[in-house]
Amino acid sequence: MAAPTSSAFPPIGDYAFLSDCEVNALIAPSGRVEWMCLPRPDSPSVFAAVLDRAAGSFRFGPSGIGVPAGRRYLPGTLVLETTWRTRTGWLIVRDALCIGPWYHEQRRSGTHRRPPTDYEAEHILLRTAKCVVGSVELSLDCSPVFDYGRAAARWEYSGTGYGEAVASGGEGDVPLRLVTDLRMGFEGPGAHATQTLRQGEKAYVALCWPRSQYSASKELWAEHPPPVSADAAFERIERTADTHEQRRRGKRQRQQVGVAERRRPVAGGRRRLQQIETAPPDHKPGQAEGGVPRRMQTRRAAHRRTEIRHLRIRRVQRLPVQPRRHRQTGRRRRLVHLHLHLRHTQIQNRLQPHQAAAQPRHLETQITVTRRT
Repeated sequence: MAAPTSSAFPPIGDYAFLSDCEVNALIAPSGRVEWMCLPRPDSPSVFAAVLDRAAGSFRFGPSGIGVPAGRRYLPGTLVLETTWRTRTGWLIVRDALCIGPWYHEQRRSGTHRRPPTDYEAEHILLRTAKCVVGSVELSLDCSPVFDYGRAAARWEYSGTGYGEAVASGGEGDVPLRLVTDLRMGFEGPGAHATQTLRQGEKAYVALCWPRSQYSASKELWAEHPPPVSADAAFERIERTADTHEQRRRGKRQRQQVGVAERRRPVAGGRRRLQQIETAPPDHKPGQAEGGVPRRMQTRRAAHRRTEIRHLRIRRVQRLPVQPRRHRQTGRRRRLVHLHLHLRHTQIQNRLQPHQAAAQPRHLETQITVTRRT
């Protein structure tokens, strides 16, 4: 039996998933974005290192460390938080595909196929870093490869400084805009930067893209600009987290409404309770009601009080109504008992002919009691 060999690819279950309801990304435990297709999920990939290590990746984390101390999603959100421990300090990195309020104020969106909502994807992959203890050397490595690893990126600065650059691919590929507060440089098909963060210092990087290759003008870029500082980037992350929580809260409310709709039989139970409570009171002992014996009146009153109590408990606790199949099973069981009782009575009548005159009254009483039980 051959010995198991180590793989350069992590298990698929170790990847973190990010989404803004339009595109998605997979982030490996090492902090690399190893799968992302732009500008749509069915578009050619920009980062595809999950399939081929030379097909593009995007890492933002401490230098020389590949295993994090911990990873988690912020509760109720799709914001990934990774904690890194180095020999000199601790670093916290947060990743998110930004979602914000509706921003198409100048023109209608040309790519929407559903009715617009209050929130809209901002087409920004935002990554922030903060040193919480000591000092950490932070590195940025962005190496996109367009069209499933077949077209290398061409980088060029788009501003006067080192903090903004644009990567271009082939004719049908959308340009990528990389904005950061680090000083970037280009080596081959990638953009790289390195900086040491001390306790309390922050850094960020934002990868932006247009909706299509035809909407890359400055006017369209200005509709959803990336953050211009680390503080603005952290605020954008918090706003995205709040948006995820609001969407999850709204989904939960819709689910609760659906559950209430499915519990409509409880309203029928309420109507039955009102009918029982408004029914005329039982007759006094000794009086007859339609020829029913006094003992049966007592049983009916007890059964009515029990039904009222159960309906009140169900109304307070919002208990679901007993399924119909259970009620049918109980009714079928009572009918079987009734049939067995009648059969037993017939056998007794054959064996004891001298008690046949007194049997009908006794049989009627036993049948009634069995039905009520």
